[in-house]
Amino acid sequence: MEQYTGLYFDLTIIMLIVIFNKVLFRWVKYLVAAYYLVVSYFFITVKNKVDQQYDGIIPTPNEYWHKNSEWVNTISLYLYIPILSILIFIHYKLFKKAQNKKEKRSVLIRLFFSIVFFLFLSYMFHLAYGTSPM
Repeated sequence: MEQYTGLYFDLTIIMLIVIFNKVLFRWVKYLVAAYYLVVSYFFITVKNKVDQQYDGIIPTPNEYWHKNSEWVNTISLYLYIPILSILIFIHYKLFKKAQNKKEKRSVLIRLFFSIVFFLFLSYMFHLAYGTSPM
């Protein structure tokens, strides 16, 4: 399970954003939490199967790296596209609620840095789990 520390870190950040947000309804928070638990379960299960299938084969064949990279790319979409959509929705609601230009600018700046942060997390996820050594 130590192998998945990066995934747990990303999921923790996502859950903190979703759970402590006042814009989303409680049932939406539960739905998002369930979604991410299911996605992470499938990621770990399939990744472990792929790892076990090629365990002990030296040198590691290109087929392993291809399967692994495809799986990480797929899961990356399932992890980061929804949270980016949620962030846009949350910031849209905050932007509509803002009363002056300074507050609106602040919301847009936070949205920009939030998106950059999650794009960085996505890059690190690919680097940690899906990069082949070639």
